[in-house]
Amino acid sequence: MQWAFRECLDHYAFQLKHGQTTCMDCGHTWTTDEDADKCVCPKCKAKLEVQRTKRQKAMSSTYFSVLTERKGLQLMRAFQMKAYYRKGQKAEINCWEVARYWMNEKGKVEVMARKRTMGIYMDTFCYDSDIELRKDNTTYQHIASFPVCPDMKVIPQIWRNGFDGAFHGIEPLTLFKAMLTDHRIETMMKQCRYGHVRHFIDHPRHLETCWNAYKIANRNHYLITDIGKWADYICMLVEMGKDIRSPHYICPDNLEAEHDRISEKIRAKKEKERTEEEIRKALKNEDKFKEMKSRFFGLMFTDGNIVVRMLESVREHVLEG
Repeated sequence: MQWAFRECLDHYAFQLKHGQTTCMDCGHTWTTDEDADKCVCPKCKAKLEVQRTKRQKAMSSTYFSVLTERKGLQLMRAFQMKAYYRKGQKAEINCWEVARYWMNEKGKVEVMARKRTMGIYMDTFCYDSDIELRKDNTTYQHIASFPVCPDMKVIPQIWRNGFDGAFHGIEPLTLFKAMLTDHRIETMMKQCRYGHVRHFIDHPRHLETCWNAYKIANRNHYLITDIGKWADYICMLVEMGKDIRSPHYICPDNLEAEHDRISEKIRAKKEKERTEEEIRKALKNEDKFKEMKSRFFGLMFTDGNIVVRMLESVREHVLEG
């Protein structure tokens, strides 16, 4: 709990105009001439955000999680913590467990949580209710994405599949489930390609489209420095009907230039298709156009250099733009 209080909550120092400063963590008061936005309490050594105010009270709230294991199952315990600050007094800390995520070695997940009241806000837990099996929802998933205590216990299957003790910008449950259910994520974790793992978890369609090409690139010792651009490039190759099993295409010497080149080809192709579709739609109205404009067909004005004449078909209008 001390880790969560120190690392997850906001910590304030309230300062008056004449420099009297109070640490809202421990209540210590001192006077300083420094005009800084941050300071350190001389007594408890807490790093504080300086607020110039006459307020006497403050409150800070957050969520955090603890990873542990029970009977071979991975368990994430999610807690809500609130700190009530009062000038001159030590902070009052309250902490409640609000949810538990259970995961087995095959990546199946169940959630247990306290009851919540109806409403649009997240902090609507009934703290006196039991932690019971619930239907998972976005609120519990969001809470599970908050910081995780570094003192963790992880089941052996997750360590076996390439976990190194860090989450690399990926939500813990999302990472664990992917590692236990997708051999491709396991492969990249064991290769320490954490940026690639993060991208493919965020873009599962890229993983489905690019995996075979990704393996071929690895076998050819091709270094993918920008996984997002490379995956987008492979998807464009598929759209253009190119062979994504050929190292000639999937291992370009200049990825950025090739990406821009094929992107321009696709743009031109789509523009051509759009124009042709407009012509097809317009030709359906050819008879109506002739009925309305035929009286002007053949009409022409000229000064010897410039000629102005009536366009005599829908196709001519489309081509002229």
